[in-house]
Amino acid sequence: MQEQQAAVSYITSKITGWKYVSVLPASLFNEKMQYMRKLIWISIGMCFLVGGVICVLFLRKNYMPIQVMLQSLSHKFGLRFDGGSSEYSFLQGAIQHYFTEKEDMRARLDQHRNTIRAHLIRRLLKGSIEKEALLHESLAAHHIEFSSDRFVVILMSVDGFGKFEQYGQNGLSDQKEQMLHFILTNVLVDAAADDAAIYTTEMNDVLACIVNFHKSDSEERERLTLHRISAQVREFMQEQMQVELTIAVGEVYSDIYGIAQSYHEALDALEYRIVLGSGQFIRYRDTQLNQAPPHHYYFPLSVEQQLIYVVKSGNYAKAEALIEDIFQKNFAGHPVSVPLAKCLMYNMASTMLNTVDEVSVTGKRSLEAHLLDVEPLLSCEHVPQMKEQLKEKLSQVCSWIQAEKRDHHRYLIEDVQRYIENHLHDPNLNISMIGDVFRMTPSYISRLYKDHTGEALLDTINRLRLAEAKSLLKHNKLTVNEVAGRVGYADVSTFVRTFKKFEGITPGAFQKAAQ
Repeated sequence: MQEQQAAVSYITSKITGWKYVSVLPASLFNEKMQYMRKLIWISIGMCFLVGGVICVLFLRKNYMPIQVMLQSLSHKFGLRFDGGSSEYSFLQGAIQHYFTEKEDMRARLDQHRNTIRAHLIRRLLKGSIEKEALLHESLAAHHIEFSSDRFVVILMSVDGFGKFEQYGQNGLSDQKEQMLHFILTNVLVDAAADDAAIYTTEMNDVLACIVNFHKSDSEERERLTLHRISAQVREFMQEQMQVELTIAVGEVYSDIYGIAQSYHEALDALEYRIVLGSGQFIRYRDTQLNQAPPHHYYFPLSVEQQLIYVVKSGNYAKAEALIEDIFQKNFAGHPVSVPLAKCLMYNMASTMLNTVDEVSVTGKRSLEAHLLDVEPLLSCEHVPQMKEQLKEKLSQVCSWIQAEKRDHHRYLIEDVQRYIENHLHDPNLNISMIGDVFRMTPSYISRLYKDHTGEALLDTINRLRLAEAKSLLKHNKLTVNEVAGRVGYADVSTFVRTFKKFEGITPGAFQKAAQ
């Protein structure tokens, strides 16, 4: 046991009390323990190795999706992961950024929801609708719910803005229409709340309304409902806002695809405002029943020429009677169709312009500049307005022509008087000679002269001749025959008779009294 480590152990006997000591070499005693120690270290090493491999595998498996998410979010949101923060912090920031953008997008969609909804309604009106499944999804997305399959379209056109005129004067025309349409929509929805659902949008400055009846009912009840709704809306707008409305209604259809047809019918009915005038309730069915079957209108060439003649003569009373007769024959009873009404309106406007163009009076340019502002005439929206404009223009033109005639006649009378003074000594001077000079009949120029001067033309000639004759008789020692010849009387007896008629004495007696 020299310098050799040994392991000493003893045990005490329970019977004898002896102690038994055993000494073994340490290497022999620790052999199993060393074996176990090596086994433990090898096991720990294997655990670390296997655990490391497993960790790497699991780390690679679980981190790669996170890395892919980082790259994807960085690319889509424009964010950059710089490694200064943990991946989870970056992901949390990206997700928060996503939700923020989503909220902003939702807020923008809410702001434009009405616009998108109005666009969908326009597509329904125009018939530009997709498949039925997609259509129902679009309607549900915009909270449009149809309670029945009965549809009709109402168009409302503002003819007079009443209290809202001031908005147009201040350059707020768009706000004026938007405010009016907003009020109209609310009034319409309230009026129809018990009987139908209303969906509105703007179509070319006209408020278009899709009416969906709550339940399928008789056509008569639907017709009464539409009348009641329209009457309430028109009455409210007229009394409260002084706004004048024209309301046009199409036919009622039993499926959603009939909305477009009803809309086009309402447009045709609204055009009939040209015939009936503004502020009307117009049903498409009524326009078809009342429309005249002939494909022409009453305005023959003879009537047109007669109208031109009476206007050129300045006779407004006859011109007005002709206008009334033309409109009566075209629009009373069975009115002409809308296209023919438009043709008639432009035809009569053209006749008006041609009539003034043919008026050959002095200063016609001033007439055209002052009276022929044709914009109001050509911009008339309906027949009654056209009728009033025509009457107004005819009245102005006829009054102007009458005034021009008076001025022209005054100048003519002055020319006649100058001609008489210059040709007073001509024995041939008489009414016929003056008529030939001025290209008028003797009776017409004589009547015209007397109407303007109150004196007959022949009396004027005689009065001027006798005035000169009296001067000659007073201051010259001329015989009666010589005086008669000098003042234009070829026959002395005619001179004597005329002198006595005007002066009450003969020329000889006048001469003696004067001397």
